[in-house]
Amino acid sequence: MNLRDSRFELLRIMSIIGIVLAHFSLWTPWHLENITAFNVNMVYFFRPFGQIGVYLFILITAWFMSNDIPTFNKGITRTKKILSQVIFYSIFIQIIYSLLMDNWAVKPLIKSFFPILFNQYWFVTAYVILIILLPYINRIMNVISRTEHQYLSLSMILFSFIFPLIGNHITGTMYSFSTICTVYIIGAYIKKYDFTLKNKSIYTIIPVIMSLLYVAQILAYLLLHRLSGIDKLNYGLMPTIIAVGIFLLVKNQEKYYSTKINWLSKNVFAVYLITVHPSINSVFFTHGLNVSESVYDVRIIIIGVVYSTFLVLTSIIIDKTREKAFNFISFLFNKFSF
Repeated sequence: MNLRDSRFELLRIMSIIGIVLAHFSLWTPWHLENITAFNVNMVYFFRPFGQIGVYLFILITAWFMSNDIPTFNKGITRTKKILSQVIFYSIFIQIIYSLLMDNWAVKPLIKSFFPILFNQYWFVTAYVILIILLPYINRIMNVISRTEHQYLSLSMILFSFIFPLIGNHITGTMYSFSTICTVYIIGAYIKKYDFTLKNKSIYTIIPVIMSLLYVAQILAYLLLHRLSGIDKLNYGLMPTIIAVGIFLLVKNQEKYYSTKINWLSKNVFAVYLITVHPSINSVFFTHGLNVSESVYDVRIIIIGVVYSTFLVLTSIIIDKTREKAFNFISFLFNKFSF
C-alpha cells in the first residue's frame, strides 16, 4: 500500500492540470482582431496557472526531499529513473510524429535522443539539474542558520525573480534553473522550520495577487496591443507567492491517505513529457481541440478545464501502460539472463 501523504499527491495532480491549462491558453491559435480587454483575460485566463503548477511541483519536491542528504549513488539512481522516462518519451513521440507526418528532419531526431542536453523541456532540464545537485544543496540547507536561510531566499528572489523582470538576465530567464532552485530553497525553509500562515491570511493573499495578475495582463495588452509579452508577471515572484499560499493551505489540512489519488499521482510527471513534447505540444490545441474560431467568453474556462483534465487522464493511462510494458520487459530480461 502506498502511504505517501495524499494531501500532496492530490496537489501534484492539480499542479500538472494547471500546467496543461496554461498551455491551453498559450498554444490555442487565438484570433485577436477587435478583442476586448475582457476577452484578453478569457483568452489568457489560465496563463498564471502554468508557473504556479511548476512551483507547486518544486515545493512538493522540497517537502519530501529537502531533509534528506542523499549519497552520490542515490542521486545517480534518482537521476537515472527520471532520465529513462524523459528519454523514452522524447524519442518515442518524435518517431511517432515523424511516421505520421512523414517528416524525418535530422535535427529534431538527434535532439530527441538528448532531451536534457538540448533543453527540449526547460522544466525537466532544470529539474534534473536540481536532482543531481540535491546532495550539495540539501547539505547547505541543513547547516545554515534560520537567518542565513532567510537571507539566501531573499537574495535568490532578487537575482532570479526581480532581475529578469527588468531585463537583467545574468542569473537566467524567468524559466531557468535559478528560478527552480529559488523555489526549492523556499520550500526547504517551509519544511525545516514548519513555516505556516493562518488560512484566513492565505485566503486574502491569493485572490489579491491573482487579481493583480489579471489586471496587469489587461493593462499590458492595452499598451502593447498584442498578447506576446503581456504575461511577464505570470513568472517569478507573484506566482511563487500564490504557489506558496496554496501549498500552505494544503499543509494546514489533516493528513490522509487515498490509494486512488496516490495511484494517479505516481504518473503525473509523464503528463508533462507527453503534452509538452516540442514536436506536438501545440497540436493538442490546434488539431485535437481548436476553440479559437468561435469561443471568446466564459465558455473558454469550462472547455479548458474539461479538455485539460482529459489530456491529463489520457497521459496517465499511457504512462501506466508504458510502466507495465517496462516491468514485463525487465521480468523477461531477469528471467532469461545468465
